[in-house]
Amino acid sequence: MRFEEKSYPLAQQTFTKVIKEYPGSDVLADAYRMSGECALALKDFAGAREAFGAASSAKGASPELIADAVFQEGWTLYKMNRFATRQGSFRSL
Repeated sequence: MRFEEKSYPLAQQTFTKVIKEYPGSDVLADAYRMSGECALALKDFAGAREAFGAASSAKGASPELIADAVFQEGWTLYKMNRFATRQGSFRSL
């Protein structure tokens, strides 16, 4: 709800809490992905890239979530002007 209300710092705190307190959760990949979305909204591109990378490699991540996280990681690299690196992310899709 906090993310939908555009309360990105509060939403980020919630997702970070899930990540830290429930590392074996079946929603861990989703928490990382949404943490990345919050970081993007806050223009924290380095944090977003880290979160999307964690989401795409989290145990139990669905193929759809992995594809979304890899795309968002590529987009984040683009926003960081790391054009050569982002091509690898987009090609892996």
